[in-house]
Amino acid sequence: MSETIEVKAQQDFWKRLVSGTPVRAVAEIVSNAFDADSNLITIVVKRNALGAISRLLFTDDGSGIPYANNEHLFSQLGNSWKLKATRSHQKQRLLQGRNGEGRFRALSLGEIVTWQTTYKDGDEYKSYNITASHETLGLFQVSDVAISRQKSTGTIVSIDNIFQRAEWFFTKERSNELARVFAPYLNKYRAVSVVYDDQQIDVTKIVSASSEARLGPYTLSSGKKVQADLEIIEWNMALGEHCICVTRRALHYRSARLKSERQDSISEHILRALTSASSRTAHWPTWIWKRA
Repeated sequence: MSETIEVKAQQDFWKRLVSGTPVRAVAEIVSNAFDADSNLITIVVKRNALGAISRLLFTDDGSGIPYANNEHLFSQLGNSWKLKATRSHQKQRLLQGRNGEGRFRALSLGEIVTWQTTYKDGDEYKSYNITASHETLGLFQVSDVAISRQKSTGTIVSIDNIFQRAEWFFTKERSNELARVFAPYLNKYRAVSVVYDDQQIDVTKIVSASSEARLGPYTLSSGKKVQADLEIIEWNMALGEHCICVTRRALHYRSARLKSERQDSISEHILRALTSASSRTAHWPTWIWKRA
């Protein structure tokens, strides 16, 4: 029978998630599709007769959201299975998410969010829906599970009653910005495609070259020896002034004038950040060195 899942969290947590930027919400929804081993993710922007956005649809062909009788995945805030894994279940791709918070950011785009998902259970395909409302943050309505007529897995995230603060983001020209967001993943996994508003995101237009290098082994403060991969991406456009910044998933190096003789000093920054960040997490991030 249908049920209601309550995700308990402080109100400031929900306020932080639902007040996030549209690009962050889109990135999180698509990243969940990546982690479900999707090969095709489609973002459809539905507009009414006046041109206003009436609905957003995110469709993927991933493995779906399995239904568990004991504890549903949506209830596992801060205890995501991704905390103990570094790669996806089926295709062993590098995971993008970690804490299980990303799915909730969809509520920053509109008042009502519905996940229609189909997964495989043994030889059967099963489907059910999850619905969330901005008015009842933390409560998720889960429908009954039914045998699916659809003999393929995947998830459709539909968002209705789009907020005005989010509507401005979804223009035709936004595909270029999304290309920059997803470029590291799409460049690494060329079998994956993201289509935004009928335009396939083409990272070959913004990535001129890429390569990988193995770093280490290095000894952490705990005595553990580790290695990491450095992914170097050369961009076709300027990304701003020189800086080095560490994020949860990547270290970004940006400079308008990067010369080969500076690589050693940059590597030192990378290694210091690697030792600091990796000693606090079970995940190995993808280290990305960006240059104009």
